[in-house]
Amino acid sequence: MNHKKSPSILVALASFTIIAAAIAATVIYFQPRTVSASSARSEQSDPISASAKITTPTSLSALQTQYPVVQNVKGVKMEVIGTSNEGAYFTVDVCYDLPDNKVDFMLGGQYPDYITLSTANETIPVYEIAKIGDFYKDSNGNYIKRCDHLRFPISPDSKLENVTLTISRVATTPAEILDCAKGQKKLDEAKQGIKVKCSDGSDHIGGFQIIEKPKEMDDITADAIAADAFIDIVEGPWVFKLK
Repeated sequence: MNHKKSPSILVALASFTIIAAAIAATVIYFQPRTVSASSARSEQSDPISASAKITTPTSLSALQTQYPVVQNVKGVKMEVIGTSNEGAYFTVDVCYDLPDNKVDFMLGGQYPDYITLSTANETIPVYEIAKIGDFYKDSNGNYIKRCDHLRFPISPDSKLENVTLTISRVATTPAEILDCAKGQKKLDEAKQGIKVKCSDGSDHIGGFQIIEKPKEMDDITADAIAADAFIDIVEGPWVFKLK
């Protein structure tokens, strides 16, 4: 099999810092963009419920759906507990189980394309993910659930009809210093033909470099496959028909 070298380093320590902050408390943002519907086709123990903790603004544009809307895929329960229209953004509040009680599981992992809102005329990747409140725990102190506020940019031309939220996966975030042997073992077992070299962080750069890949495989595909070898993933999709 022919291979070629790829100079790309996928993740820097700065990226880990951003993701870690998102896990702990705050907000992560993605580049806003939309895809037309046609082109998309072609290409804490807590006595107060999560619903009671979230104040959803009343709006004539908010979807008139009975909440929560629940989906259970591969043992991971996920529920939409409310939606609202906040001017230039359509928002969806989602609560979900934490697989294996791991707090670093996030909706979509690192990639906005794994969380999309489809309307009558476009498909919109998520722009912002903000954690709502604290993690939920069971009586033994295990982390069991997280709730997020998802924001999607909309325009005056957006048609909020046939609205569907699709979350394709939940995934952990990569460690600051990668376990290169473990990641390479997963790649070898999957027979992907990809070899990686990992940084030890001493040069203030984390992540990995692809040093071998099949000749016919493009860099973006190789990066995505290799990145998945360093995280835990539960593949969905969780599909919510909101209107």
